[in-house]
Amino acid sequence: STQWDSLAHRGAKFDINGDGNLVPVYYNGYRAGEDVSLNQKRETKAQELGIEKMAFHGVQGRGVLVDLHSTFGDFPRKEVGYDDLMRIMEKDGVTVEQGDILCLWTGLDQMIMSMKGIPNDSINHSCAVLNGFDSKLLDWIAGSGVAAIASDNLAVEAIGKGIPNGWCTNLPLHKLSLIHISEPTR
Repeated sequence: STQWDSLAHRGAKFDINGDGNLVPVYYNGYRAGEDVSLNQKRETKAQELGIEKMAFHGVQGRGVLVDLHSTFGDFPRKEVGYDDLMRIMEKDGVTVEQGDILCLWTGLDQMIMSMKGIPNDSINHSCAVLNGFDSKLLDWIAGSGVAAIASDNLAVEAIGKGIPNGWCTNLPLHKLSLIHISEPTR
């Protein structure tokens, strides 16, 4: 992974109290403005969801690598859906089990290195990303029991897109993985 973000870098509104009122929350129901807040200096406080918690205890699990780059290359950017992912995993003999860390290699790391550490805008339109709007893919991820998804790209799924009709987020995979609630993303 190029980075592991804090578990507080994406929130959503959810009926956490079961009373019909949607309130902004983060991973595991931590509340915006209470557990996660921004001070006057624009510094974020997310004490229970900071990445240092993971660093303190470490992370251990079986890593499972899926090579998306060999199939899709650098250009054009490919939004990988469930059918694409299953086809590659079957071809490469990859099996994902509950608790695994799913590692996706897209080649973006090599592209950035070839730019001598000064990437240009092409990185926003190249290499594979997961299609977070593919309901079959979201269902598979939720049912697979993966503990984490890591990638060498910018955000695992496509960023910078609008919210399609019928959806409530522009990053549905983030909502599924970070908010980790049973509420549908659309």
